[in-house]
Amino acid sequence: MKKYIGLSVGGVVVLALVGYLVYDRFILTDEVRVRRVVEDLEKTLEEHDIIAFGDHISADYVDEWGYGAAELKQIIMYGMKSFQQIEVDITEMKIEVEGTGATAVFYPACRLSSDSGGTFDVDTLVLHGDLLKLSLRKVDRAWRVCRSERVPEEN
Repeated sequence: MKKYIGLSVGGVVVLALVGYLVYDRFILTDEVRVRRVVEDLEKTLEEHDIIAFGDHISADYVDEWGYGAAELKQIIMYGMKSFQQIEVDITEMKIEVEGTGATAVFYPACRLSSDSGGTFDVDTLVLHGDLLKLSLRKVDRAWRVCRSERVPEEN
C-alpha cells in the first residue's frame, strides 16, 4: 500500500513539474515576464537585497548619466545602507516587447525612512519620480535591464 502511495505522490509531483514547465515555456508571455522583473526590482529594493537587484541588471547597463552596472549597484547599496525602510510604488506601467528587446515605462515613487541617527537630516523622505523608461534585453531566456532614462512628459 505504501508503495502505491509513494508512486501516486511521485506521479503528482512529475505532473506538477511538467505543468509548470509547459506554463513557463509556452503560456507565460514576455510582457508578463518583463512586468515580473520590474515588480521584482521593486521588491528587492524594499527588502534591501542588493544581490537579487543586481541579478536583473545587464553587465553592459548604462543610464542617461553614463553610470554603468557597477556604479548603479553602489548607488543602490548606499541608499539601502542609509535608509532602514524603503517603500517603492510603481504606477501606470506600460510594457512593450519586440523580439529580444522590451521597454517598461512607469512612474516610480519612493518613501525612504531612517532613524534620526541616519545619514540624512530627515526621518522620512518621499520622492515622486519623473516618468521612467527601462530598456530590457532577453539574455538566455531571462530579461535584464540594460538602460534606464527619464522620459519627458508631454504637456
